[in-house]
Amino acid sequence: MKSTPDALWTLSRDELSMALEPHYLNMRELLSDSERKQITFNQAVDSAYDRLRHAAARNFTFTQASALVRNDLSPCAFAVAVVVADSFIILFQFCGINQAQARAATRALLQELGEETLRGLRANIHDIVNATSSYQQAVEIWKLLSSVSNVIGISSIVTALTRTMHWYDWTISAIIIAAQLTAWFASDGAALIAELALESVYVGQLVADAITAAEQCG
Repeated sequence: MKSTPDALWTLSRDELSMALEPHYLNMRELLSDSERKQITFNQAVDSAYDRLRHAAARNFTFTQASALVRNDLSPCAFAVAVVVADSFIILFQFCGINQAQARAATRALLQELGEETLRGLRANIHDIVNATSSYQQAVEIWKLLSSVSNVIGISSIVTALTRTMHWYDWTISAIIIAAQLTAWFASDGAALIAELALESVYVGQLVADAITAAEQCG
């Protein structure tokens, strides 16, 4: 993956420690007394650093997300949910979460999005479809992610992880995602946009799903 200033995988261990500390303290409050005794901040930073280094060096996987969407939605909302799922599977993998866990977390996340909320994302879908370059498509995907995050909050994204992982893995994943989203929002998603613009295979599949959603929603 490319090196950009607001990407956690480019930070030194000391820099990562500073970025993670406030989020670690927040997540620690959600752990039981027994769990708190089994993890220290330095352990969390080491685990996060190793995970991010591994994520930066590997090729991501991308598979059809429609199986993650519940079947009680209208055709329009279902198709929009597939695009949302595509985008979050990519986001989670950028944060060092493997594909199986990313898919499970995305499935849980979609439970937070109802018919009305999904239909309200139609403008984002049309903007992705109408983008005329890889970079502009990446910008519009970031805007979709931002729209969803604004609706449900970072806390709901983190909560989705708790339903799919062991408490230690969840803690590491949660502090990474909270810190990374905070950094991305502070820079309007510059690092993620730069990465997405280079990931033509994943963006191509997402755009194809966006075209389907635009057709379903009219």
